[in-house]
This record gives sequence, structure tokens and C-alpha cells, in this order.
Amino acid sequence: MRTKVKPDFDKLKLGINPHISTLVIPIVSQTLSNQYKIDSEGNKLPVDIEMEYTSYTKLYRSKSRKVLVNRLTASAKSLFLWLMYEIKAGEDYIWINKDRYLEETLTSYNTYKKGLLELHRYAFITPTTVKGVYWINPDFFFNGSRVKKYPKHCKLQYENY
Repeated sequence: MRTKVKPDFDKLKLGINPHISTLVIPIVSQTLSNQYKIDSEGNKLPVDIEMEYTSYTKLYRSKSRKVLVNRLTASAKSLFLWLMYEIKAGEDYIWINKDRYLEETLTSYNTYKKGLLELHRYAFITPTTVKGVYWINPDFFFNGSRVKKYPKHCKLQYENY
């Protein structure tokens, strides 16, 4: 297999990303409970943080995950992307609103079913005991903190990946 070599370039010569000229990142300020900072006079002050207001879903990256996602058919990729937008924060299951998916993606029922079966076959999702509700595989994607959701499944890593 022949691979292309990444071009050698000076990052500074790229200039400024043209997408940031109109970028607005909505944030909210939140006071953390039970966390304090000490000011110069020794007073305990609550810790305020700024965080993004817009909800997001994380896609976890590794070579094996990238290869698997890239090998999905178009119907499975479409459903996977739709699921990433639909998953609620902190939940590891999702109800797939089939009718809304079909309407929003202009997809046929057979294409939806094909994508659904493929995502199940490759363990992106797994059916629950409730019709239309699926477990999501948090090894691939998750909305929220996997560390908080699954503290017993954490393992300290010492090397960079």
C-alpha cells in the first residue's frame, strides 16, 4: 500500500483559520459545589468555571476505531452521526425515534434497518429489552463524562497515545 507523505510546512504560514472570524462560542458560568480557592487574605472563595453552553458528544479516537467507522456503509454512518446528535448527557442508552430519523435524513425504512443492523453487528449499539431503545457503546461515543459515569472502569495511563 502506498501512502502519501504529509507535506512539510510552517504552521505560521497557514495564517488564521477563516472559520473563526464569525465564531461565537456560547458559554455559561457555573459555581462548583464543595470546591474553593483561597484568596491572598486566606478567605475561601467558591470556584467559578466557564463551560460551553452548547451540548456536544465526544467521539473517541484510535486507529482501530477510525478504521471501523470508515468501513461502515453509508447507511450505518448516517445513523451513527444522527445518534451522536441525539444522545443525551450522561446516558448510555438511546431511544431511536425511527420516524423522525427517516424524516430528517430522507432515508428509506430499508436503509435505516440496514444501518441499524450494521451498527449492532459492529457493537456500536446493542438492543435493550425495550423495543426501539438501544445501549450505546461508550467506547465509541458518549455525551458527558465517562469518568463520572463509570468510575470503576478507569485506568491510569502513563504513556501518551
